[in-house]
Amino acid sequence: MKPETTQYLSSRLNEARRGTKRPKVIGYSKKHHTCDHCGKTGLERTVEIELPDGSIAHFGSECADRAKSLQYKPSKDRSDPIEEEPDIESEETEEEEDEGEDEEVEEDEEVEEEEFEPFFKSANRSDIYLDPLPHVAGLPTIENFDTRYQICDIIFDSDKGVGATGNNDNIRYMGFAVMMKPQMFLNLCYDLYPQGGPRPGTVEHLRETALDPGWGPPMLYVNMDSGQVIGHEGRHRAFVFKEKCPDMDMIVHIKPSGTNREFRARNITKDMLEKMNKGLFCEEFLKMSEEMRKDERWKKHHFVKGKIFSKVFLDEKQ
Repeated sequence: MKPETTQYLSSRLNEARRGTKRPKVIGYSKKHHTCDHCGKTGLERTVEIELPDGSIAHFGSECADRAKSLQYKPSKDRSDPIEEEPDIESEETEEEEDEGEDEEVEEDEEVEEEEFEPFFKSANRSDIYLDPLPHVAGLPTIENFDTRYQICDIIFDSDKGVGATGNNDNIRYMGFAVMMKPQMFLNLCYDLYPQGGPRPGTVEHLRETALDPGWGPPMLYVNMDSGQVIGHEGRHRAFVFKEKCPDMDMIVHIKPSGTNREFRARNITKDMLEKMNKGLFCEEFLKMSEEMRKDERWKKHHFVKGKIFSKVFLDEKQ
């Protein structure tokens, strides 16, 4: 294991011993229209977050993004799930109150920073504790396909997972997700083996991180007008997924585009999805010259027939 990886895991274990834990996103609610943190009302939906003490809060998207990326430490007396960092010069800690109100602290006396730990604080990735076996919302659903969940023995995390990109974290708006066999994903991408095969170091790293911190979902970039795969992320993740869970479908994010137009989730229709599921031109077809791409023999050779995927997660309102 790499030294930096060992240091990262050690940091998280130390946080676990101190009782620090991340909030957990459960899903989305259309019944609650007010953010419990900032009080903003009239929201179309809110994000349900389970706090480490077991309580459920409903946050607007901005407050939820902050909560997901910050660190939480329980307090004996907590009235607000998100509280500003206390004033160190004026606020007494509970430990000081237990020692007696009459006891004074000299102004020049240095007070340890840990005694004034805020409920939420900004944290670098190496400071964020994740459970060795994280609590996740089961298999992906329409509510959580862009967040964090578990398939087989692998955690997929669109924000913190290995290989995750900004497109993964924003896929609910930029595109959609599907469930497909890992071999189908590999068939649609550039072949690994003419390039020397899977990289042993990358494969080993993915094996070690499958449950902690997990992986970013693999991604395909697809021209919806031509049915051509024009890019990919995650061939090694598909390779290891096939190795660990050979009989299961994995999650794949699809970022659509067009020949002369932009695509977003709201632009995708049922007809487009049905046509896509019948087959796509693999990425290798991009290597062909324009003349060869017009040849029916080469078209047939590089066309991957469906069924491409078994399930679709598309938020049509985005």
